[in-house]
Amino acid sequence: MDKVISLFKGEFLGWEKSELILFFVSLVVVSCSAILKGDEIIAVIASVFGIIYTFSAGKGKIYCYFFGIISTFLCGIIALKSAIYGTFALYFLYYLPMEVWGIFSWKKHLKDNTNEIIKTKLSQKERIWFMIISASLVIIAYLLFDYWHDLNPLADSLVVVLSVGAMYLTVKRCIEQWGLWTIVNILSIWLWFEVFLSGEKTFSVFVIRIIYFFLGIYFYFKWRKSVEE
Repeated sequence: MDKVISLFKGEFLGWEKSELILFFVSLVVVSCSAILKGDEIIAVIASVFGIIYTFSAGKGKIYCYFFGIISTFLCGIIALKSAIYGTFALYFLYYLPMEVWGIFSWKKHLKDNTNEIIKTKLSQKERIWFMIISASLVIIAYLLFDYWHDLNPLADSLVVVLSVGAMYLTVKRCIEQWGLWTIVNILSIWLWFEVFLSGEKTFSVFVIRIIYFFLGIYFYFKWRKSVEE
């Protein structure tokens, strides 16, 4: 039990007071929206663990991936039920393996004093190649999802491809991930709102995408300070 308490305290080491307040406010907002809209319990749990993951990842804490694995698994099930197959494949075939890899990758690059990761950025050449490959994959994904009668092939293909890139950059500890996550979150707000309108009780999943959007911007500037130091 002492080890669990110590681990829990370690996760909040280095957090600012404003971040702790924002963290708990986010949990309350998601929980209240879920109750008001009568969301399924699976959507609520996925959203709560998603918030914990995002804040922990933003703070560079390695244990974020354990929370992320749970949220990813549950969101994948919801995506399958909602017929957004690209997102389902993204969660189960990519996010889950990458999150496991992330645990081992981040473990090699931790600061001794805070147990946070050492943050990096892409070179100019790497950014150019990244954009070319991403654009090519979006076209391919759109054609496939349209053929499979996806609920929204354009949004789904953009979300999938950019999420693949963002998750890769997350594991590699690159600041550019937050720019991509911000774009992904804008598209996901649209995508998950359509899912909610289709009759699925997943309003909290939609709300959390809005929260993710603002967190992506916030953590970009926080990481930029660390990279520039």
